[in-house]
Amino acid sequence: MAKTLIVAEKPSVAMNIASALGERFERNNGFLSGNRYIVSWCVGHLVGLAMPEVYLGDKDKWNFDSLPIIPEQWKLTVFHETKDQYKILVSLMKNSNVDNIVCATDAGREGELIFRYVYKTSGSKKPVQRLWVSSMEKSAILDGLSSMKPDSDYDRLFDAGFSRARADWLIGMNATKLFTVRYGTFISIGRVQTPTLAAIVRREKQISNFKSEPFYTVEITKNDTVLGVSARIDDKKKAEDLRSAVANKDATVTKVIKETKKSNPPKLFDLTTLQRQANKLFGYTASKTLDYTQSLYEKKYVTYPRTDSSYITTDMKESVTNLYKALKDASFIKDNGVDIPSEPDVKRVTNDKKVSDHHAIIPTKEVLSFKSLDDLDELSIGERIILLLIIERFICAMGSTASFELTKVELDVEGNKFNGKGVKGIDEGYTRTLSELQEIFFSMEPKNVEKKLPDLFEGQVIKEVKAQLKEGETKPPKHFTEDTLLAFMETAGNEDYDENSDAEKKGIGTPATRASIIEKLVDRRFIKRAGKNLLPTPDGEAVVEVVPEILKSAKLTADWEMKLKEVEKGDLQASEFMDQIQTFTRDLVKEYAQKALGNFQNNSNQKIGRCPRCQGEVVNGKFGPYCYNRCGMNLTKVRGKKLTDKQLQSLLSGKSISITVDGNKYEVLPSYEDYTFKSKDGKTIKAASFVSRFIYTRK
Repeated sequence: MAKTLIVAEKPSVAMNIASALGERFERNNGFLSGNRYIVSWCVGHLVGLAMPEVYLGDKDKWNFDSLPIIPEQWKLTVFHETKDQYKILVSLMKNSNVDNIVCATDAGREGELIFRYVYKTSGSKKPVQRLWVSSMEKSAILDGLSSMKPDSDYDRLFDAGFSRARADWLIGMNATKLFTVRYGTFISIGRVQTPTLAAIVRREKQISNFKSEPFYTVEITKNDTVLGVSARIDDKKKAEDLRSAVANKDATVTKVIKETKKSNPPKLFDLTTLQRQANKLFGYTASKTLDYTQSLYEKKYVTYPRTDSSYITTDMKESVTNLYKALKDASFIKDNGVDIPSEPDVKRVTNDKKVSDHHAIIPTKEVLSFKSLDDLDELSIGERIILLLIIERFICAMGSTASFELTKVELDVEGNKFNGKGVKGIDEGYTRTLSELQEIFFSMEPKNVEKKLPDLFEGQVIKEVKAQLKEGETKPPKHFTEDTLLAFMETAGNEDYDENSDAEKKGIGTPATRASIIEKLVDRRFIKRAGKNLLPTPDGEAVVEVVPEILKSAKLTADWEMKLKEVEKGDLQASEFMDQIQTFTRDLVKEYAQKALGNFQNNSNQKIGRCPRCQGEVVNGKFGPYCYNRCGMNLTKVRGKKLTDKQLQSLLSGKSISITVDGNKYEVLPSYEDYTFKSKDGKTIKAASFVSRFIYTRK
């Protein structure tokens, strides 16, 4: 009997799909087999773009002559770590019992890329359909399976993803090699990574160069209520003179302006705003928040997380309304006395034009299975907090507008002007629901935004006001946190976009990649965490110092993302986009192979010697010695004995050393061979990658 092969992106998603299909499955190595379906999975990317050495072979030298590297035909390579699962998928795709395939990887640009790479390298020609869902609920999966389209309908999505991958490869590989050779030490460059690093370095310079200046104000009060404040005064004596002049004098109200202000409910969460909120309130990194939300998605409690939209579509209005009303009456909310309006304002969160691949992150009806907040203890603490944030935002986003009265007053005391401001609530609207939910979900104290002023009218005279001198100082910009850095990444380069572009969110990176960019900068020790703050390291500052502005600016990414969106829509051919990227790469290499922008100072790592493969610096890192060029060279122990820095320095300089292990003396000689090393008995052994080994002989 012919079967359908369904390929998911992760094992957990494959299990959910299999569960929804309603047939009995047998568990095999790397797949599930049923009567009508075989369900298997990738493990993220199984296949990726080949590295430069695949194209260059023996010519893969770290020098200017090898640049630029622009492949005529792009090659794919199977990742060694996941090759076993790749072989299983290829075998299934070629299985004579399989007559069609369903691409069920994540519904987006990257998910399409993950599947297509495997399908292309498998050589299979079997027809492929696309499962496109935003929820792992059984009903959503079954609806998606009944309305699948040919995967060829998503060719433009793949074109955009493949173009993005190749463009990142061209810029990343060529710029990294170019500036590494130029400055003689490894300098990692990335289209999103480098502008993000530059922003952090720039902010740190603003902070370090900032000179705080004192300033003074005079505050007038009556019955311990602040009526008004003077303008800032730089000179303390002048401020003291003003205080003396108005103390215990009468104040005349010269102006009273009252305005009704409104505060609209927040939008539903997209991934970036969820990450920002989780960092701001709970200190979670963007990466952790994504992990928790992905886990909740796979457990069917929330919809697809990697979205850049904060709206739902028109066809969802009924189901969203029903879920809202069910949550209103859910015991874990109702029993805690939370006041939720009976009817949701669904129109506020509905906008078809602002939903591209996926709608906002919202809870699913599966959350109704929780009868009390204690039931959420089955989740990890992080999952629980993220789920409650999503439920809270879902309810409040459809609440009513809050309103308050803002009063501005001007007062005159002995010819001197003072300004005062008061805020009084009119209608709490959604803010009341928000405060109550935060109190029961997170034990947060309600915030009082009111700032009382007495009832004042123009011409009113207030007898004998008190006056106080207040001292302050100008503050530097704040360090980036993940909250504020994500905000920067979300909007960076917006001024460089076409105003007619219909993309709701722009900036640099995507909701799916921004967290990994931050982690990459930390892993490469270009930035470090200090509490919630993100600070540049000396190496990070040095990179920004020597990289040209075009690679540090968000303009490049802004331009790319707009054009990739055009590729998705079919308004721009992928080949045209790639021609522009290749021209940019050639021009970059041509210009900066001829000049340097400064001296790169590598301050973070202790240098030990030169790598025997690429002549890059060998430095002491967090996990021991390594080649700073990341060329693949690895220093290993000799017979289980860890070598000292002095011994490594000798070996890397071509000298032999002596060691004693278990009472036996050995002479260790430096040696380096590609893909092979020699054991003590003289046998040549194949290695899995370029590795620096040592020949050792017993004395």
